[in-house]
Amino acid sequence: MKKVLALCIFIVGISFSSVFAQGVSTKGFIGGLNMSNVSGDDVQDNKIKLGYAVGGFWSFKVGSKFSIRPEIYYTSKGFILETKENESNAVYDFDITATGTLSLNYIEVPVLGVFSINRNLNVFAGPYLDYYLSGEMERKIEGNIKYNDGSGWVTENVDRSETEELKSEDMTSPGYGLTAGAEYLFGQFSIGARYSLGLSNIPKEEEGKFNHTNIQVMVAFYLP
Repeated sequence: MKKVLALCIFIVGISFSSVFAQGVSTKGFIGGLNMSNVSGDDVQDNKIKLGYAVGGFWSFKVGSKFSIRPEIYYTSKGFILETKENESNAVYDFDITATGTLSLNYIEVPVLGVFSINRNLNVFAGPYLDYYLSGEMERKIEGNIKYNDGSGWVTENVDRSETEELKSEDMTSPGYGLTAGAEYLFGQFSIGARYSLGLSNIPKEEEGKFNHTNIQVMVAFYLP
């Protein structure tokens, strides 16, 4: 993992040094919708968590069809895990839903190689680094429990929640991964979609794999 991180940092560093030597050809703002999740060992029944990303970019021409585009933006990732338990017999009856929501906030820095297929269509790919800012795990239990106390049925409603702050010393930072996608340009705007796969563990602990996945729909505004 450390070798992969070192390689990502090297690629990002070389890309920045070379593109700044070329000079900025375009720049602008970018933002959009995140549909994030996680993959890895013992990860199942989890659901997509919606979030957002907002920031800016620079583009550096290195040929007639090719450019390098560093980006930097604030992004929110995570996932939702929901489990339901119910059982009924002569003594008790319960229907409980437990929900865990992981919310993580980062500064993300992709460096994308962009290839122009034609005037309006670009495809791109490249590595990214993400720097952990803050996060929390929210756990919530809702439902009802019925039981027979000897004189009849008693119903109790369950509604409990707790939030655990995730400290920066427990999280991998910087993390790293790969991004690929495409965008369609019209005027000073573009709309695109991309997929990002984390290659580093989300927590620092090395037991098992626990990586980000993220589908993004992004809108960019190119400054004149």
